[in-house]
Amino acid sequence: MELQNRDRFNSVVNGIFESLAAAFPMPIDVDAHLLGLVKGPAYKIVNHSQIPADEVEFEVYEFVTSCVEWLESADYLRASKHYSSLSKNVLLTEKGLQLLNASPISLLRGNYT
Repeated sequence: MELQNRDRFNSVVNGIFESLAAAFPMPIDVDAHLLGLVKGPAYKIVNHSQIPADEVEFEVYEFVTSCVEWLESADYLRASKHYSSLSKNVLLTEKGLQLLNASPISLLRGNYT
């Protein structure tokens, strides 16, 4: 069975990991705009009300959030909160750092006596 969104998932996850690695150890908020996948924010203010961006772009936001949620459930990262368009305070876990071959030397065994 072929996963229909496999290539899209791979592309989004690569962007997520690049952003998290660049920010490590600081947590960041992850959304489609941060990854350069959409032109603008997920919501617009119209008549003092917040409304979602157009359907196509909002679906991209939801896809990115779903990717972050899956990565969190697989223990590659952690986040404090998920919204349909944004994941807050996302940070690589030790498993995520190992996957990226980016573990800081200070966290490797044998550096301390």
